[in-house]
Parts: sequence; C-alpha cells; structure tokens
Amino acid sequence: MNRDFSLKERVENTREQQQIRRVVHFNLQEIKDRFDESICNIESKFELYDELNASGKLEDAKDVLKSQIIFLEGVLDFYLHEMTKYSYFKMFSNEWDKTSQYKKFNVKMEFVEVGLNSSNSKDWFFEYVNDSFNRVVFMSNESMKDQLNSIGIPYKDVMHNVFKKKSESESIIEGKNFVQSLFKRRNAIAHQNDRSHDSGIQDDIDKSYVVDNIETVKRIAHEIFSIANAK
Repeated sequence: MNRDFSLKERVENTREQQQIRRVVHFNLQEIKDRFDESICNIESKFELYDELNASGKLEDAKDVLKSQIIFLEGVLDFYLHEMTKYSYFKMFSNEWDKTSQYKKFNVKMEFVEVGLNSSNSKDWFFEYVNDSFNRVVFMSNESMKDQLNSIGIPYKDVMHNVFKKKSESESIIEGKNFVQSLFKRRNAIAHQNDRSHDSGIQDDIDKSYVVDNIETVKRIAHEIFSIANAK
C-alpha cells in the first residue's frame, strides 16, 4: 500500500486577528445623551402597548409594560456605571475633590506596574475602573446611595432636589422608597413573572405606573448630571 508522505502547503493568515481593546472616554454630555436616547427607546414601546391594548390583546400589552420596567432599571444602572468611570477619572486626574471611598479604592499591583510603565498616559486607570465595576449592580437603594457618594455626587442632594419634600430627611425617605420599590418590582418581573412569593398571585400593571417611573428616573438622572456638570 502506497502512502503519500509529501508535505502539504501550509495555509497562512487564517488566524483571526485579536481585536484591540479600547475603553472609550466619554464626556459628561455624551453620557447624558446616551441615557436620554435609551429612555426615548423605552418610551417608544408605548406605541406597541397602545396597539396591542386597542386590539384586545391585554396580556400581551401588559408584557410590554413589564419589559419597559426591566429596561428602565438597566438604563439607570448603566448610567451610574458610566458616571462612575467619568467621576473616578476626574478624581484621579485631580480635577475633582477626592472622596473617602475613592481614596480607599484598591488597585492590584499588576495594574500599578502597567501605570508606572505607561509614561504620562492615564488610560490604564480608566480601564481598571471600567473592569472593576462592570459586574457590580447599582440598582438597589443602598448600592446606589453608596456609589453616588463615592463619586462625589451626594445621594442626599440628589433625592432632596428630585422629590422636593419640606425637609431633606423626608426627601431621602421618599427617594429611598421609590428606588426600593422599582428595584423590587423589576426583580419580581424578571425572576418570578411578577408573582408574589407568598400567594403566587400576579401583580397588575398599567401604563400610568410605567410613565410615572420613567419620569422619576429621568429626574434622578438629570439631577446627577446637573451636580456633576457644576463641579
């Protein structure tokens, strides 16, 4: 039996090129514009809700409303992540006063070494902040409160200016209740089809509830932007 021992021509340049990773620095207005664009996308789903509701597909219409609540929380969470990267870099660059939480921010030695070898570039720090927070969720009231304070945007100021009660403490309570309620409803929709753990009964939802939540989240985001923009 004859065997072919000749060498076959090697195929070259078939390996996929590794994508160069680049974490983009966005300015404050770009971050806010992206938030506004995402909110407009969520609000546009009301057209679909109205069509389904008018055609008698009530349960399908309610599913649209539920999806809007989930999207709304996601947009707010991403906004806080982008504000975190922006604010921490401002503190690192000595353009903002440094918060106590920032001063306690741990950086791994391997990234310190990268920084030391990066000449005058500060991109290594921006990338490290991005990687450090990209899996952290800021949707609960406590996590939102801690994160706003850590980036130099006082939680109490945001809530007092948004909810405008007679006293700061009343505004904080109102804000806390809103954030907790929205977070709880989002989790119920996403993880248990909007049903009660105790009774198994599915909660109802209407358009006005979603509209009110969207408007409040918009006010919170605008206040965060205003405080940051005034620094």
